[in-house]
Amino acid sequence: RNSGIYILHMVEPEPEIIIDPEKPYVQEQEVNPSGIEYEPIEQPLKEPDRRRPILAVKTNLPYYAFFKEHLGWAPIYNVELELYPTETGRWTWLAEYEFPWHSVPSKHQYFQIQNWQLEGRRYFKKDSHHSGIYLSGYVGLNYYDICFDRQTGYGYKGEGAGGGLGLGYVLPLGKNPNTRWKLEFFVKGGVYVTYYDPYEAGTPFSGRYYYDWTDAPSLFKLRQHRLTWLGPTGFGISISYDLIYKKVKNK
Repeated sequence: RNSGIYILHMVEPEPEIIIDPEKPYVQEQEVNPSGIEYEPIEQPLKEPDRRRPILAVKTNLPYYAFFKEHLGWAPIYNVELELYPTETGRWTWLAEYEFPWHSVPSKHQYFQIQNWQLEGRRYFKKDSHHSGIYLSGYVGLNYYDICFDRQTGYGYKGEGAGGGLGLGYVLPLGKNPNTRWKLEFFVKGGVYVTYYDPYEAGTPFSGRYYYDWTDAPSLFKLRQHRLTWLGPTGFGISISYDLIYKKVKNK
């Protein structure tokens, strides 16, 4: 008896391509049945959600550097609030309060001011998110008592009002679009009118003021002196922080 194993391996031959020398050979290509060619579209990366500022708080830094002999360091405390009605609009509204209130009665040194201002701003660049160059208009009222004469205690006490224009530039701090911090440079100029009385404090100071008046006491009236000023009225380098904001989702 005989036995065996046979393994058959069949290879299908590739079809022979017969080229007719009289006809050009054209390779077959896949055809889009719709006949419309599409180009790949790159999907842009979604930007992170932004902060839409509503209210910012700021303070003027150079005002804190005020120094007077015998009075010492006498910072002009100040705070300002800026309201942003819209995200990309050009208009904003501000309210400012300055309140240095320093006194050394024994040395006849008084530096006391209450100053209130309202301001409207218009930024030059559209959709600037309230940065860049702006033009402003303001009005203000104040009350003051200033005496720097240590020898005689001669000072001035009165009230005033004024208004004018301002020019400034706001610079966001950092490249992050959600930054809350900004730096601002500005100058202001306009007209200021004040009615006041010069006085001499008692020596030693007893809480009484002696006004410069030589006529009958019954004829004395407060604020008989007037001063009108036309020129620079303010300057500053302010640091700003977005106090209130809401998140805006990008589409």
